[in-house]
This record gives sequence, structure tokens and C-alpha cells, in this order.
Amino acid sequence: MNNPTSNKIKAYGEKFAMTIERATTTNEAHSIIVEIAKVKVGHSGKKEFNWNEKMQILLSEQELNLFAGLLLGYLPSIRFERPNDNKWVEFNRQKKGEDRATGGIFVKGFNGELHTLPIPPGVVCEIAQLCLGQLERRGLCSPELLIASIRGGCALLA
Repeated sequence: MNNPTSNKIKAYGEKFAMTIERATTTNEAHSIIVEIAKVKVGHSGKKEFNWNEKMQILLSEQELNLFAGLLLGYLPSIRFERPNDNKWVEFNRQKKGEDRATGGIFVKGFNGELHTLPIPPGVVCEIAQLCLGQLERRGLCSPELLIASIRGGCALLA
């Protein structure tokens, strides 16, 4: 399992892997970057992930608020698009048993090729902790007001 106090959370699927890492936006706001890499067979015949050709999306300040809302259960899904770069990433909450799902979040990403992988509930919790930590680092309000503002913002999208 990942260390929730680390700067990066990793999740692995059969064909793709994803990292969620602490980052800052161009205007120095605390945020995260989403990276998805495809599996490849290494020299030893062992499965590796091709991080040199990964897809990356840095979330804006507003996007991180909404992503946190998804992780906290206030939104069923969210999609972040970068039309100029022809890429997007989408996160969908799945209840256990729904479409054979085991629970957690199903991730789809596109950058000329579709990337998909499931994120189990325990890793979703770790990602939520990392995201909330980044939002708290902005120092705009108490943790209680932070959660309330996320909930209120997400309610406008429902």
C-alpha cells in the first residue's frame, strides 16, 4: 500500500498504471498532476510501465476542488479536458456490484489512445488524503470549511 504522507500515490491495472503526485500550478497554487502510463514488456520479459511516454494532466486550482469532491463522494464523475493537447482524463465512482465493479473509481484517459484502470477503495482514500492536504496547504480556510466549500461547489453541478 502507498504511504499517504508521501508526495505520490500509485495505482496499477493490467494494462496501465497511474500516479497522482503533488505539484504546483503555473501561478504557484498547490495542486496535483495525474500521470498514466502503458504497460510494456521489459528486457527480462517482466511487465514494466512506460513512464517515458506517459500522459500527464496538471489540475488547475478549481479542478482540484472538484476532484476532491469526487473523491469525497459529492460527485459521481468528473472529466478534465485539454483540447489543445487532444487529451482528457475521466474519473467515475463505482459502487460494489455495479456493472461487475469491485467498488472504487474507474479511470479513463485519452491522449491519442484510450487508457483505463480501476482504482480500489483503499487507494481512493490515499488519493483523497493527498488532495485534501494540497488544498489545506493553500491556507484559505480551516479543514471543516474546506470540506463544506467542496460540498457546496459540487452541489452546483448536481
